[in-house]
Amino acid sequence: MSTDPELQDILYLALQEPIGLVLVTNDPHRARQRLYRARTEIQDPALEILQIRMSPLGGSGSSAPGDLVICKRQEPAKAPQPVLPPVSLSDLGL
Repeated sequence: MSTDPELQDILYLALQEPIGLVLVTNDPHRARQRLYRARTEIQDPALEILQIRMSPLGGSGSSAPGDLVICKRQEPAKAPQPVLPPVSLSDLGL
């Protein structure tokens, strides 16, 4: 199965953006399914960071049924590793 080059371009464009992008579409549910299918077919692990969501704000215009938001999943912040001072057995009285 070959991936639609337009869908592939959209996914890689979203990947290049700092946060992601908004895709204006007449059928957001179908577009979302097609984008997820394209991401799977491309098999590029770099694209796994992308989430494809329905816009929480609805459409971009009064006549638009809805938009898709393609955004990057935020990586969980790593907790700083504590730096412990070196301790010898003699310091512990052993």
